[in-house]
Amino acid sequence: MPREIVKKTCSTEFLTLTRILLGSCEKLVFDKSKCNGCGICEKVCYKEAISFKSAVVREGKLLEKRAIVVNKDKCTFCGVCAALCPINAIKMFKNGNRKNTAVELEIIPYLHKEVKVKLENCDPGCQLVCKENCPLEAISVQTIEENGKILEITGVQVDTDKCIFCAICEDSCPQKAIRVTKPFQGTLKVDTARCPEMCNACVDVCPSRALTLGEDGKVWARDKYCVYCGACKEVCPENAIEVKMTNILYDRIASGAWFSIMEKLVSKEYAYRELYASAVRSCLKHLQQDTERVNS
Repeated sequence: MPREIVKKTCSTEFLTLTRILLGSCEKLVFDKSKCNGCGICEKVCYKEAISFKSAVVREGKLLEKRAIVVNKDKCTFCGVCAALCPINAIKMFKNGNRKNTAVELEIIPYLHKEVKVKLENCDPGCQLVCKENCPLEAISVQTIEENGKILEITGVQVDTDKCIFCAICEDSCPQKAIRVTKPFQGTLKVDTARCPEMCNACVDVCPSRALTLGEDGKVWARDKYCVYCGACKEVCPENAIEVKMTNILYDRIASGAWFSIMEKLVSKEYAYRELYASAVRSCLKHLQQDTERVNS
């Protein structure tokens, strides 16, 4: 029998699981500084290897965010958590290289998430608002300048290790040069009547500035920037926040496991609708292929 060794190491910033098997070294790295305790990884882990310690909120202040706990004896290194983390707090490596077993083995499909920039539409007078407004400093802009004035924008890069596809850059761009495809879609609602005055726990865990604290001491929601992670809902002491994921953009149903994940993240009805639509597309594809063979 092959010998498998799983080690767990924990530092201030990272929790790391390392598995050594027949000369292969796999690592799952959980970035605790990035993790906001949304709990999506906990929902999709079919081995129930992930859990969270409760957040500490006192007098409207977030003293401690939800802390991730990983059971190394239950983890199978499938990579589902890394593939679906909406804020890039989990990464998987094999022999030092980034990889994801869940996607490679088609346990889950590729998610549609992308930032497209039409450089020819960029205006050097825009004050680089896409870069300045990005909540995670994921955008870098190359320019030609003279005497401190931007004459031309020559390049715009998006760091996909940082980008969470919140679409703030798209909304900020005055020239509409940026288009963002968000992998998760849904709704965000805040019952401000239930919000304690000057409570900002949800604002502190929001990764995309979808929630802000207004001058009236109430939380204001901007649904279009939400990534639907649900971290705000988890820390709200008054259950005043409702976050619902209603759709996931992906290429195709990859497995029964993906059906189960859709059920957990969205709903059973959504999962069945997607399964039915996938079956119809498959039938139409085969009919088209049969027709082409008959006519050839």
